[in-house]
Amino acid sequence: MDTPKFISPALKDFDPAQYHFFGLWKQNLFSACFWVSCFSQEIVDKLGLESSEAGSLVLGEGNFFLKYSEINNIKKQIFQKIADRDEDFFKNMVLLSDRYFLASVEYGKTLKDKEINAENFQEYVERARDISLLWMLGAEQFSEAAEEKLSEVVAAESFPSERVTEIIPKFDTPLNQQHREVLELKEEVAGRSLEEIKRDPSLYAKLQNHAERFAWMEMANLAGESLTVERLYEQILYTKAEPVAAAQKLPPVSANLAFHARCMSYCGYIRQAGAEYFNMLSEKFLPHLRSIAKKFDLTHDEFLLQRDTEIMATIP
Repeated sequence: MDTPKFISPALKDFDPAQYHFFGLWKQNLFSACFWVSCFSQEIVDKLGLESSEAGSLVLGEGNFFLKYSEINNIKKQIFQKIADRDEDFFKNMVLLSDRYFLASVEYGKTLKDKEINAENFQEYVERARDISLLWMLGAEQFSEAAEEKLSEVVAAESFPSERVTEIIPKFDTPLNQQHREVLELKEEVAGRSLEEIKRDPSLYAKLQNHAERFAWMEMANLAGESLTVERLYEQILYTKAEPVAAAQKLPPVSANLAFHARCMSYCGYIRQAGAEYFNMLSEKFLPHLRSIAKKFDLTHDEFLLQRDTEIMATIP
């Protein structure tokens, strides 16, 4: 990567050679703050890892970088956990992540009754940062390390690479549940128009309930809108059940390969679930963010161009 010709004072010590560019995730400044300041020594210690920083950096509108030193540090530890056959580490990783994820859901349920003040804003930021750290570890260092080792075993055992996904255990996430419910609703809707559905109080109530429970699903990085019955109806119309392919017998799966596939599954879960729970929490906090923006005569999009510390400084 070429060194930028113009570097802001804040980046005067930035050495591109020390960072790996993971890609562009389009996002606003406010959401990027969670990525670059998400490190939690408490979570890292509970995971049983040794680390003192996230090593993350976001430039522009979402160009995501991680320090090579931190990538290698975490990957080395994950490699060792896999070499030691320490499956309890990965199980604990999922259990710990779920405790943070589910606690954020319970906190989100209380937000509608909370006033807008600095304390509540700070609590939201801290919970969102915790989820961001777990997502980041799962999305980058954990998953990459697990996938690298899985690929080595697949090659060593001459297992068909095109069938590897079939042996990775599937974890359930809220988005999986949402898709199943949409397919169930599609059967009940049976091609009826939305106006016809509104004349069926029981069915319409089901759509309203679904839209409320999965209000977060069209959001990403605090952008987007809460799901409405109207957009849910469009989903129902256009969603199709996955065709069930004829089952093909898998080649023998060794205990070693099965273990590596499970490790990949554990890491993939916190990557996917982390993104979903971040959006679930953020959707619940969205009315507060919009109220704060209104106080300063800003649109929601303008408000999201502020740093979390700048916003905090303006809240009573």
